[in-house]
Amino acid sequence: ADGRAEAERQQLRSELAGIRKTLAGVQEELGEAQEINAGHNADIEELNRQIEVAKEEGLVLDKEISDANEAEQEAQHRVDEAKINLLEVAENIKARRRANKRLSEQMAEKVFH
Repeated sequence: ADGRAEAERQQLRSELAGIRKTLAGVQEELGEAQEINAGHNADIEELNRQIEVAKEEGLVLDKEISDANEAEQEAQHRVDEAKINLLEVAENIKARRRANKRLSEQMAEKVFH
């Protein structure tokens, strides 16, 4: 009976050693997985930081585009005003030419009559 009990204890010790060896392997794999996970978390944090930077740059670009559109509208308004002024100047020149022509005709009538 002692031999049998000793054999069972030896069997249990062997199984326990196997379990401890398996546990050590699992713990090692867990450590490696945690290192990989930490690396992934660092990568995710960096990507999130880059996304935030890109968002900020996008907001800056949106503002620059808005400012450029506003400046373009203001420039177009000035161009339109300049066109109106040029048309008015052209009308004034035509009116002066007509007046000068009439005046010349009246003077010619006085001179020749």
